[in-house]
Amino acid sequence: MEHSKELVEKAKQMAKDGKSIPQISNELSVLYNTVRVWVRGYCKTNRHPKEVFDNAFKMAQYGASKIEIAKQLNLSASTLYKWKLPNPKKDKYSLELKQKVREMVLNGTFKILTGYKLGISAKSVYNWTADIFREIRYHILKS
Repeated sequence: MEHSKELVEKAKQMAKDGKSIPQISNELSVLYNTVRVWVRGYCKTNRHPKEVFDNAFKMAQYGASKIEIAKQLNLSASTLYKWKLPNPKKDKYSLELKQKVREMVLNGTFKILTGYKLGISAKSVYNWTADIFREIRYHILKS
């Protein structure tokens, strides 16, 4: 999508006036990365206002993904990955469930079937049991 030269100049002027890239992006309804390219060298700061970070933090606490937050707050996803936002979904599985998965896999249940039976993703099963087979292979090779 092409933008008018007037819009680009307006963005540069806003940057010279001390506005941040997210503020310019929101006011002009232009993507963050587009504005960032336009105002390179003109913008004194690209720091986000504290209220933007606070909103992102609250949204993350309530379980919103980084992509959802980026779309809602008109931020780049890479910015959100740099911020240390909470991830409640990451800690939603109990240690008991992880131990049950490990026991099932050690007893010979296929990883995909284990995930299906327990209602969790196969990727989680693979992540939680990756070290098991490394240890087994190590002991086999060592003997």
